[in-house]
Amino acid sequence: MRDPGPDTADFPDSAFTVAPGVLYVETAVTYQSSKDSPQVRDYSTPTLLRYGVTDRFELRLSGFFVHEQEATSRTGVGPLGIGFKRHFWDEQPDRFLPAFGIIGLVTIPTSSAGFDSGRAEPIVYFNFDYTLTERLEFEWNGGIGAFEGDNGEMFCQGQLLWTFARTWGREGNFKTFFHGIALLPGGSENPADPILGTRNQEEVVIGPGYVWFRGNRLAWDASYNYGVTGASPHRLIRFGMSMAF
Repeated sequence: MRDPGPDTADFPDSAFTVAPGVLYVETAVTYQSSKDSPQVRDYSTPTLLRYGVTDRFELRLSGFFVHEQEATSRTGVGPLGIGFKRHFWDEQPDRFLPAFGIIGLVTIPTSSAGFDSGRAEPIVYFNFDYTLTERLEFEWNGGIGAFEGDNGEMFCQGQLLWTFARTWGREGNFKTFFHGIALLPGGSENPADPILGTRNQEEVVIGPGYVWFRGNRLAWDASYNYGVTGASPHRLIRFGMSMAF
């Protein structure tokens, strides 16, 4: 579980893939509240399955259940995401090159009514990993996706995700991080998004967290995040678990 480690504990994903024949199951319970009045509260269980096919290629399957509580409550299933990660090269400090990988993902309209746009939506992430010191790491992703607007037209939208992480202890079993995600203005809304709900205004969420590795097959994580801009969620709290098989 330490190598390459879970992707979902912090906002960005690493440039590295799981080993061939290894399955990662990464899941969590999250709570998100809005700044609007009346306040909207979401409880969701985002889950990611990662399976290593080769030394540099993994398959990915993601989905989540969500319970939305406002004036009335509703519970449903979010869209299913099918994708892959391809690791291209390791870090090359002598050439000042970070480790690099790409994630391709398509969310398909399999969710409950009102929890997706009703169309398949592709997203691509470019993943970069830097080793700053023996214990300090910097990781960031740039993403771009195609989404359906309220008027039925498709539009593109960018994302920026980053984290600074430090390992602790002789074997590096404990990691703390400070991370963030920025969603650039778009033209639609997706109330089922487990991280950021709206797409029509700029949203920035930041916060601290940790990952605790318990042996070679299990890791626990948690983070407490808060919105910076007015359109951002008020709070986003996560308690997660990752297992390697």
